[in-house]
Amino acid sequence: MDLSKLGTPGITVKHTSTDSVQRLTDVTGMVMKSGDNKNVDKVLITVETNPIAFAWGADPAPTGVGHRLAPWAATGDPFLVLEGSKAIFGFRFISYAAQSAGIMQITPFYRKGVK
Repeated sequence: MDLSKLGTPGITVKHTSTDSVQRLTDVTGMVMKSGDNKNVDKVLITVETNPIAFAWGADPAPTGVGHRLAPWAATGDPFLVLEGSKAIFGFRFISYAAQSAGIMQITPFYRKGVK
């Protein structure tokens, strides 16, 4: 993947999933606007440890609704790119297995030259 095509990167935030459903707006330090007031356009998410379950518009559950995002060594996709405000703000996630938090790296990208 050519990350330069995603836009101007913001600060990467390390976040740990929990047994409760969360949204990206719940992530401490997640910057939804750049210093020059550009809205976040894309978000790159990778999982370093245990998998997470995720969904849009519904609360994900490990045994029900949702998809799985897992580190390279596990079964599942190693990274996810969210594009557009509906995908970013509708994204919900939870630890895939109870009491097995997933450590995530979350990087926002801002549109080049657009405010």
